[in-house]
Amino acid sequence: MNAALRTVVLLALPLLASPGAGQEAAPPVDRAAAMRRFDTWIGEWLGSGWSLDAAGRRTEFSLTEKVQSRVGGTVLLIEGRGTARADDGSETVTHDGLVLVSWDEHAGRYRWNGHEARAGTVDADIVLLDDGLQWSLAGGGAAVRFTIRFDERRWHEIGEASTDGKAWTVFMAMDLDRASPR
Repeated sequence: MNAALRTVVLLALPLLASPGAGQEAAPPVDRAAAMRRFDTWIGEWLGSGWSLDAAGRRTEFSLTEKVQSRVGGTVLLIEGRGTARADDGSETVTHDGLVLVSWDEHAGRYRWNGHEARAGTVDADIVLLDDGLQWSLAGGGAAVRFTIRFDERRWHEIGEASTDGKAWTVFMAMDLDRASPR
């Protein structure tokens, strides 16, 4: 075999070994298995909640969250959209966000990678709870944490803030019901 043909064959070998059109590569078992603990969360959720702004004004909102398994079962995609009625009756968007939840096999922990239209981007570790999870961030002398509890039918979430890491004040709460099966 001449050198040019050998080069072409060597370059083509990885392509021949990869899945063909229409086939999915099997994800590493540990990542997919780690994500199965969230299978109950998959589906569409509808509900309402409230939040406090920096001045302490309360806003009531409606919310839709869609939780989907992606990337061969190794990532959860969560898309959320919240709206509230203004005093004039018009509807305003209060939340427009997207989150990726995944297992980081190199670090040995779950990750929360969120993107929200007004709040920006957040990348946080997840603390597992028996019936959900918690993620948090800190900076500027304050900490914020979100605790999500869910089962087959209900999703309850609260957001809390603290300046000392000991006393926490709830600034957001929501309750969602499953709107569609997994």
